[in-house]
Amino acid sequence: MSMLTRQITVEAPADAVWDLVGRRFDRIGDWATAIPASTAIASAPPGTAPTRSPALTVVDAPVAGRVCQTGVRLLPQVTETIVAYDDAARTLTYQANGLPAFVATARNTWTVTPLDGAPGSPCTPSSTPAV
Repeated sequence: MSMLTRQITVEAPADAVWDLVGRRFDRIGDWATAIPASTAIASAPPGTAPTRSPALTVVDAPVAGRVCQTGVRLLPQVTETIVAYDDAARTLTYQANGLPAFVATARNTWTVTPLDGAPGSPCTPSSTPAV
């Protein structure tokens, strides 16, 4: 599996960035220009059986995943399922499905880290996709 890590510095508090990419995972269509629309895959309510495999049930995630409309004719829709989520550490991992056959697995991990630890300071979100 090939991996690549990309980091940028964002002039926004880590909590604000994490709220966007983590807590509102299902709303990528609101801010990512490559995804014109997205919808949530709901988590199973507490005390009910999950509709997904128990191995893929992530208890603390705000949603189970998202369905992204890409606007690309050959790949109009991609489903991304959260496989790991840690709100306190500001990290999540998701896996994409519905990709072309030559892509065996596509996983991405996002981590949002404050630069100096002070509230309101710039942060570094990093993305590590694995294909």
